[in-house]
Amino acid sequence: MNPTRDKEKYDACVRALQFELEQFWKRSLFFWGFIGAAFVAYATSESHPSLQAAIASFGFVCSVVWTLANRGSKFWYEDWERHLKSAEVEVTGSLYGSPGKDVKNNEKRGFLEGIGRWLWKGERYSPSKLAIALSDYVAIFWFCILAYKFASLVKGILATALWPPSKEGFAVIFAGLSFVFGILLRWLCHTSKD
Repeated sequence: MNPTRDKEKYDACVRALQFELEQFWKRSLFFWGFIGAAFVAYATSESHPSLQAAIASFGFVCSVVWTLANRGSKFWYEDWERHLKSAEVEVTGSLYGSPGKDVKNNEKRGFLEGIGRWLWKGERYSPSKLAIALSDYVAIFWFCILAYKFASLVKGILATALWPPSKEGFAVIFAGLSFVFGILLRWLCHTSKD
């Protein structure tokens, strides 16, 4: 065992873990910019259903990319976390890899105070997993808007027998292709890099 090398490995793991965590939140902010802009654009284009379909398509694809980016970030964060847990043993002992003990306070408390402490006490939730859940929710939200717009445009096209030369026809094609693209991103952008 080389203490200097162990310490360097430990420091490198800490830096990489911090970097991955920072990148996770920076990426989320980046995508929220696009998704927020899409929300505003969608809400302000109420009198243009074809444009709303295109905006919903954009919002859906951005949301799918966001949720996949979150999963990729979480993967690399957990990978560096594993490296840190093994590197820390030689340098500091097991700190990161073992949770602290809960301190029990056996004081008598009032009923409402006890409920309040139970409702608002800290819990072991993963902020990154919560962000992934939120990004999934936003992707489902945009999917529902896209499906609604797609169905209403198709209904309008079939009722008036207008097809590709119309804005509605192009909006339907774009919405359909965006849907397929958004779904395929899950498999097209998956990496097998170790």
